[in-house]
Amino acid sequence: MAIYKIIVSFVMLLMVACSSVVIENHDDSKVVAENTGLLVVGLHSDWDDYKGPVAYQLALSFVGEGDSSYAGRELVFQGANYYSVIQLPAKKYHFESQKFGMSIWNIKKNHQFTIKPNTITYIGDITSNLLGAAIFKVDDRFQTAKKYLKNKHPQSFKKYKLEKNIVPLKFESR
Repeated sequence: MAIYKIIVSFVMLLMVACSSVVIENHDDSKVVAENTGLLVVGLHSDWDDYKGPVAYQLALSFVGEGDSSYAGRELVFQGANYYSVIQLPAKKYHFESQKFGMSIWNIKKNHQFTIKPNTITYIGDITSNLLGAAIFKVDDRFQTAKKYLKNKHPQSFKKYKLEKNIVPLKFESR
């Protein structure tokens, strides 16, 4: 019976790991594709073992309106002061869940964000701490994000309009 539980747990872990696509940060030297925009979001966490196996990554899963070809996309938390700047097709999106190994916390789907063509959309700075007191919150640190874009993505910052659309996120009650 114990071996059965181990096999089932391993299969479930593989399914969770393969159900989403982790998106890498936008390379500022590359052109943003037609009918796409950039999402910028701060991802802050006290969990710093993000370089380990997928099972130990803390990530937010999100989907776009009309997406059906795969389960979703993931933004991986990478320490205390990380910004994700990713290219996405222009459309509406919503977050589905936060994942950490086998644990999944569903997020209320009533708050969406929209990616517009040739626009950078800032949706907030999300903090998700796992150690000590658990924290999950969204802050408006627009000026810090703007400074980050200006320094790390200067070509995109100069070329595209920057909009702010803070997305409040809450976990669904269980």
